[in-house]
Amino acid sequence: AEREAMRVADAERVRTLEEERDAAIQQCQREADELVKHHQAQVSAENSAKLQAERDRHATAMQLSKLRHSSMLWRNDYTKHVQQHYASLIVKMQEKASERERESAEQVMKEREREVVEAVKLKEQEERHKEEMAALTLAQQKQEEERQDRLNKANQAKLAELSELSSVKTHLSELWEVLEITPEDRHAFTSRILMAPEQLSAGEMLEECKKESKRLTDMVPIVELIVKREFVLSRYRELQKMTTSKERLFSPSQRLLAEDRHRAEISQNMASINRLLIPQIRRYEAEHRQPFVYRGVGYLEQMQGEKIDKR
Repeated sequence: AEREAMRVADAERVRTLEEERDAAIQQCQREADELVKHHQAQVSAENSAKLQAERDRHATAMQLSKLRHSSMLWRNDYTKHVQQHYASLIVKMQEKASERERESAEQVMKEREREVVEAVKLKEQEERHKEEMAALTLAQQKQEEERQDRLNKANQAKLAELSELSSVKTHLSELWEVLEITPEDRHAFTSRILMAPEQLSAGEMLEECKKESKRLTDMVPIVELIVKREFVLSRYRELQKMTTSKERLFSPSQRLLAEDRHRAEISQNMASINRLLIPQIRRYEAEHRQPFVYRGVGYLEQMQGEKIDKR
């Protein structure tokens, strides 16, 4: 009985040890499974991060490519705009030159016809004058010849002034069109000339038209710079719309760097144009004693009111 009790105790101890061994094996198996799952999760996270990084790099490359393409399109648009603008001006000038030549030819024909008629009349007048002068004394004849000479010279001078005045008016109209002078400014000038308190003579009107032509001619190089500046300013405003978008907060750093480079390029172009434009406007205002006005607005004041981020 004692041996049987010992055998049962030994068997019980063996069973207990086996249960403890099985429990230890199961615990080790669970820990090994946990380690395997953790390792797999780490590997999956690393692969996802690599894939996302590759997607971000590709998206950044696409955005940079689009930005370079947009910049190229802007340059092409600017070149086309300038070419079309000045090409149309040249065509208009050529058309107007042809029209003036045709009108001039017609005027020459009319002048020749008038000259022939006047020559005939003058011949008749001379014949009558000879008959009349035959009865006059030598002194009276000399006085009459001098009076006729003065009258002819005055008429010729007046015709020359009227012809030059017509040419200057045509040139003024062309400059008004090229410089986009507002109808109000055109009307103000014509009213000042035609509705003066004392009626101006042809010579005085010619002098006023020459002064206005000189002023408008001085505006031409300034307006050319303003056209370039307005184009650069439009590019800046388009960039500002892009930079104020909410999507920009989530943009990669490469895109922000590209935008900063583009902004710096625009700022450099604007500064270069301003260095040429502002002194020319001030010289114009000092010479003509009036503010430089473009499309009805004082342009220096407009420039001072513009705020451009130079970062």
